[in-house]
Amino acid sequence: GFFLLVLITFYPSFMTWLFRGFKNLVSFWYPVLFITETVFMYCYYYMWEPLDKMNKKWVHILLGILLNVAGIALLIMINAPASFMLTPSTVEGSVQGIGKFGEWAWINNFTWWPLNIHRLVGNFTYGGFIVAFIGAYMYIMSKTDEERAYYDWQGYLGNTIGLGFMLPLPMAGYIYAKELYQYDASIGMYIMSDRLSMFMLVQAVLIGFLFIGSNYYIWVSTKRIEGVRKYLQAMKYTYILMFVCAAIWFAPRHFFATMLLEPGMVPAAMTKDAYLASTELPGALAFMALMKAKNTAATLLIFLTLLNFILYRIAVKKGTIEYGKINPVSQFTLIFLAFSSTWLMGLMGAIRELARKNYHVYRVFKDMTPDSYTPTLQHTGMIVTSVTLIFFAALCFII
Repeated sequence: GFFLLVLITFYPSFMTWLFRGFKNLVSFWYPVLFITETVFMYCYYYMWEPLDKMNKKWVHILLGILLNVAGIALLIMINAPASFMLTPSTVEGSVQGIGKFGEWAWINNFTWWPLNIHRLVGNFTYGGFIVAFIGAYMYIMSKTDEERAYYDWQGYLGNTIGLGFMLPLPMAGYIYAKELYQYDASIGMYIMSDRLSMFMLVQAVLIGFLFIGSNYYIWVSTKRIEGVRKYLQAMKYTYILMFVCAAIWFAPRHFFATMLLEPGMVPAAMTKDAYLASTELPGALAFMALMKAKNTAATLLIFLTLLNFILYRIAVKKGTIEYGKINPVSQFTLIFLAFSSTWLMGLMGAIRELARKNYHVYRVFKDMTPDSYTPTLQHTGMIVTSVTLIFFAALCFII
């Protein structure tokens, strides 16, 4: 609500124009779904114990399902304006929607469903790691073995959810990127090899951290299972390959933010060719910057993660697991994963919004405010870090 108030205050003409186009979504569907989700959330929370005493857990499960349906519907609805601002449906430069085509043309824009898929999978991943974070926080604060056993199990479950949905996340990202290129190739170029290329490099590093961190947690979890030493030996070799795959995934072709040389970039003592040679991968390693190599590395990273999880599940069935006896470093790994996942969501949102350049709605509604500019990676990183820290401070206070 506060964010909406800020938007209306600083961008009154644009928000009026946007609300007029999304009149039914803004005036009816969004508030109704918001209220519905809130009602289900309170019912789910406060009816937990009464329904348990009445032996009607199925009602509580139903409330949980309805809560998720309302939440997902709300996410899909609000994705419509977000995707519309980057890929509006246009006919000869004019926006479809008001008048002849109706509001549905604005909602069902070019990247609405690709964004729905990407954000939905991303939110499941993020939600799993937050569950793991709460379990880790409570594990560290626990005083009894019984509490530690319970929160150790919760941390394992949260990591399983986060990791499980993280496996298809790169594919969802590729689908979204493909649709962006089909809509306007210059958007994809701006993201991948121009002003936002270093943003994407940081994104790749973070995804690599998430995969390696989750697999490290699996490793530590397996070490507490008796009689499964052979599985640990098998896992050890996968981690070497993972580091190689992650390195290939975030290897840039050039080590500066844009593909074009700007004034002042070339030192006075160097020629242009010498400078270019010093800021790119050597010829023998140049193949690592190609999408074929990166896609192969990403696929292998996903496969190795799946393999480690399968080995872990086999170890659980064949060995003896004792919850609460895990190495405490595992809990800090879960906290790291939750923080990284939240930070990554903020960064990806920034990339999507900054791809509009100096437009509120790409090539339709220009941002004419005097403070309109594309922030640097440093500036964006500070904002995303601040938001993430505030979120975790609030989450710790709630816990």
